[in-house]
Amino acid sequence: MTRLASILVALALIPGCSLYFNGDGAGGGDDLGGGTAPDPTPSGSFTLRKTKAIAGELPVVGMDSDHAGGLWIAYRVQTGDYYALADVRVVHLDAAGTKVAEFKYNDEYTQVSGLAFSGDAVWLNYGATGTGNNHIRKLDPVTGARIGSFATEIGIVDLDVHGDELRLSNLWNQVIAIDRTTGGELWRTPITSFEDSTQRGIASTSDDRLWIASSATNHITLLDAAHNVIGSGVTSLLDGQWNGIDGLHLAWDGDELLLMVNNQIAWLSPQS
Repeated sequence: MTRLASILVALALIPGCSLYFNGDGAGGGDDLGGGTAPDPTPSGSFTLRKTKAIAGELPVVGMDSDHAGGLWIAYRVQTGDYYALADVRVVHLDAAGTKVAEFKYNDEYTQVSGLAFSGDAVWLNYGATGTGNNHIRKLDPVTGARIGSFATEIGIVDLDVHGDELRLSNLWNQVIAIDRTTGGELWRTPITSFEDSTQRGIASTSDDRLWIASSATNHITLLDAAHNVIGSGVTSLLDGQWNGIDGLHLAWDGDELLLMVNNQIAWLSPQS
C-alpha cells in the first residue's frame, strides 16, 4: 500500500475528469494477489448481482482493479486500415471515478486485449490471431514508460496477476502462467468448461481461486487452486447462448468480480 499511496500522491495534480457511476458501491481491498485470506466467493451455483457500473469513454480493451477502489483501463481506437498505428491509451481512475493518469501510445497496429496491475507495473497485452506482433508490455504506473516486454503465443485475450505470476487467458481454452520477472512459463492448464475457442476473461482471487468467462454462456466459472471447477455464477449481463464478442474481461478487487462487456465495466457481488 505504501507504493500505491505514493503513486496516487504523485499523480494528484494531474487534471481529472469523471466517468458516470451508478449503483450502490463496490468492495475494496489492497491485496495484490499474494494473500491467503479467504475471499467472499460461494461454491456451487450462485448469482452475480451488479452493484455498480461505469461506461468507457473510448472502446475498452482491458481493465483491472487498482486495489484501492479505482481502476486501470486500456482503450484502443482504430485510426485507419488494419496496419495503421492505433491510438492506445492506459488510464487510471481513482475510487471516485476521477482520471488521475493517462498514458498514450501510437506505435503499434496489433490489437490490444487485456490489462493487469501488479502494484509495481501495468501489464498490457498486444495480441492478434492473424498478423501481428504478439507481446505483453510492462509499463511504469507513474510515468507510463515501457520498462519491459515478453513475447507471447497467439491467442492471448486477457491478463491477470497473482503473486509473482502473470496469468494469460488463451482463447483456445487454456490458462498459462509465466514468471513476471523472466517471462518463463511456470504452468498451463486446459479449461474444459466451455466450447472450443470461446474462453475470454480471467481473474484470480487472493486465495488462488480463478474466475473464467466465456463468450458462449452467461455463467462465469470458478476454479479452485488445483484448477478444479467448484462453482458457477450467472449474470444477466451475458447472453446464455452466445455473446458474440471478443472483448470480455474480468478482474477481482478483493470483494467483487469486475466484468467488462459491451464497453461497460460492472462490479458483481457473488450471492449464494
